[in-house]
Amino acid sequence: MHSRILPGNARIVMALALLLLAASVRAQEQFVFTTNIQEVELDANGNADIISISQQENASAYQLLKARFPNPQTYARTLNRTAVRAVLENVQVEFQDEARAVRIAGRRLGAMSNRRRRWETRLDLPYEMVYDAGRTAIFTFTHPVPPNAVNTEIIKFTVPFGARDVRWDGARQTFSYLLDRQPRTEGAAYLDCEFETRRNIMSGLYKTYGQPEALNGLMWVARAVVRNSGDCDLTDLRIRYRAGELAPWSPESRYDLLPPGGVLVDCYYPLFSPREMDVATAAPVDIEMHITYRDGAGERQEDTFNERSNLLGRSSFETTFIPSQDVLDWRDCYLNAPMLAAYATRSDQVVRDFASMISRNLPPSAAGEGGRGFEFCRLLYDQLAANDIVCRNPQGFLTEAGAGIIELKYPRDVLREHGGNSVELAALFAAACEAGGYATGLELRPGSCLAAVALPEGGAVFADLSLLGRGGNASFQDAVESAQKIRAESAQQNNPPLVVDIPGGQRNGIVPPELPPLPEDVLDTWGISFR
Repeated sequence: MHSRILPGNARIVMALALLLLAASVRAQEQFVFTTNIQEVELDANGNADIISISQQENASAYQLLKARFPNPQTYARTLNRTAVRAVLENVQVEFQDEARAVRIAGRRLGAMSNRRRRWETRLDLPYEMVYDAGRTAIFTFTHPVPPNAVNTEIIKFTVPFGARDVRWDGARQTFSYLLDRQPRTEGAAYLDCEFETRRNIMSGLYKTYGQPEALNGLMWVARAVVRNSGDCDLTDLRIRYRAGELAPWSPESRYDLLPPGGVLVDCYYPLFSPREMDVATAAPVDIEMHITYRDGAGERQEDTFNERSNLLGRSSFETTFIPSQDVLDWRDCYLNAPMLAAYATRSDQVVRDFASMISRNLPPSAAGEGGRGFEFCRLLYDQLAANDIVCRNPQGFLTEAGAGIIELKYPRDVLREHGGNSVELAALFAAACEAGGYATGLELRPGSCLAAVALPEGGAVFADLSLLGRGGNASFQDAVESAQKIRAESAQQNNPPLVVDIPGGQRNGIVPPELPPLPEDVLDTWGISFR
């Protein structure tokens, strides 16, 4: 089980992928390589013993991880709260300084679920199976992690004795196998269910909640952890949910078998009604779960569970999904930062018209300091300044004290009100650049949010939009230099930002809501023009 040697072809493929990714990064940037290796030994009930080793090639990245989690068991608690489709138990974390690695060992309950007679699990990343023989299956995946990292993921599954017909369905990203067993029909039937819901539901992200792929599944509205604590098999389990008037009963999730000692984790990703989600202020909503199953005698049993959540108004954004008592530092306060991708409303006609105004007035010969993309960003910033778009950061903005539920405007509202906080301005800047054909992102640090734009001519430009409206009429060059200073100080302190990959996030389901149409001349009405 402890062999981590991959077949020769797989090693060659990974080496080439790493070289190609590294070649795409400018030479002056420090590139961080991480190798994550998981060994998963499955039992007959669908649970697993796991050993995970995360090795950092970069010493400073490893020291940063240790500094953030001086107590290894605090890191274990972090893993528990981000587990989606399984439950972690008896997790032990060990820092291995000589290897610059973190070793994690524990028990993963509900690692596999039984559907259509097969034990199966879905992998959240687009892995490729590179080895399959006997009881062993090995998967790999190499991918960039913005802004300057490459992760190589390796998972080695060891299936139970007697397992057969091991399969990998690349289209569904599902690993599965058959396991013959004798049914257990005698003894007491006892089902234990832990039902939890999100304390707050952000109405502006109603599309994202219906996407199981978003944030690797973390956008669930409700989750059921179902355990068979009895002596007999539970079969033909069916689970469904509804969210009051916001979403009708969901289709049933069906599971063929939950053996004694088995655990299944089922998540609810509702398809909310846009009309019902268009609310101005917060309102309570009851989330209901209904489960049926057959006991050892084949008799149908059922149960219902209810929890109350809070539906936030359309402009409210919750900065983190973890309770305050579990917050360790600033980064924990803003774990929902990736959801800001939904605020870059590049398809909003208002934003498209504004971006078109910039493009139409960009000289065809524009080359400038960084090429046409750089000049687009420069002209965009200049027009924001010329139209008196100013930054208005409330006290404590993007600090630990300012975390929680904050109010965020969409780019169209920033134009209408001629201003916004630094996140809103960066989202407007990013949305206009996206509408202009440029890939963008955001970088969040304590008290700061920078807009990042990938330039087609190579490299990227970073801008500090908080300078808009600041005394002295700060220029775009000032905004770029301010961003450079912020990034340099952050690197010197070994404190990387929270990065929002806007096109990547939107491809994975973090998408803007439908916004109501506005008159064609609305920019003129708001006093927005080329100046």
